[in-house]
Amino acid sequence: MTIILVQTSGNTFGRSAFRIQDERVHGVLGWASEGCIIIGPGTRRRILDSNDTRLEVVR
Repeated sequence: MTIILVQTSGNTFGRSAFRIQDERVHGVLGWASEGCIIIGPGTRRRILDSNDTRLEVVR
């Protein structure tokens, strides 16, 4: 279950895709994606089930 994020403002820092996803199944832990938000499935489900529709990301 991947949550697709849509940028509404600000600099993309060269990125074109923004997601909340799980850690990779194979390979080195911590390298699922450079720059995406990595959260376990339980927390992602809580995000999807909430009434929140905005996420502010600060660098």
